[in-house]
Amino acid sequence: MAYTNEALGKALEDLTNAYNNFVSQGVAKAIDEMPANIIDGINQNAKNYIATNLQEEKQRLDLSITNAIASINNYVNAGKQKLSQFADEEIQAMIGDILTRFEIKLNGLKDEVKESQIAYYKSNPWIQYPGIELPNGTVIHFPRPSEVFDFDGYRWIKIPWDGAFFRTVGKNALAFNAGVQGDAIREIHGFVGSVLAIPHPSGAFMYSSSQGYAMQPNNNGYGFCENVSFLASRVVPTANENRPINYSTIHWLLVEE
Repeated sequence: MAYTNEALGKALEDLTNAYNNFVSQGVAKAIDEMPANIIDGINQNAKNYIATNLQEEKQRLDLSITNAIASINNYVNAGKQKLSQFADEEIQAMIGDILTRFEIKLNGLKDEVKESQIAYYKSNPWIQYPGIELPNGTVIHFPRPSEVFDFDGYRWIKIPWDGAFFRTVGKNALAFNAGVQGDAIREIHGFVGSVLAIPHPSGAFMYSSSQGYAMQPNNNGYGFCENVSFLASRVVPTANENRPINYSTIHWLLVEE
C-alpha cells in the first residue's frame, strides 16, 4: 500500500500521541502502584531538597546583605575620614592663614612702635639712675638704654650736663633755655663789734662804721686786739661748690650714627 505524504504525517502524529499517552499512563500507573512509604520518601526528599535550597538561598542572601552592609559602612567610614581629613586640612589652612596675617600685622605694629620709640628718644633723654640696696639687702640695678633698646643705625650718647643740677622755671631761676645759671650763695651778714682798726679787712668782712679808738678797762694805754677771721666750715659742711644732698644720674640721648 502506498501512503501519501499527508497520510504518512498523520500516521506519525498518531503514533507520537499514542506513545506519549502510553508513557503518561505508565508513569501514572507506576506511581499508583508504588507503595505509600516510597511515595512519602520521595515527597520528603523533595521537601528536603527544597528546604536545603531555601536554606542555601537564605544563607547566600544573608551573606549578600552582610557584605552590602559592610560595604556601606566602609563607604560611610571612608567618607567620614575623607570629610574629617578635608575639615582638618581646611582648619589647618585657616589657622595658617590667620597666623600669617597676625604675624604680618604684628611685624607692622613692631615697626610702628620702633619708629615711635626712636622718635621719642631722639628728643627725650633716657635717665639712668644709680643702683640702690633695699632694706632686705636686694640690690636693684637700673640698666643703661643700650641694655634695653638696640636700634639699627642709631647709638646712645651721654648728654654733657657737666654735673649741673636742674630746677623748674620761676622765682630766681633763669628763663627756660637761657643757658646755665652760675652758682651762688645767699648773702652772709656778720658783726664783730668795736675793735681797733684792721689795716686791710678782706673776704666777708668790711667796715660798717667808725667807732674811734678802743681802750681796755683799767688800762691807761690802748687795748690789744686779735685779728678776726671767719670760717664757715667750723659749723657747716663746705666744699668748692654749693649743692644739696644728691645722687648722680646719667642722661642718655639717641642719635643717628
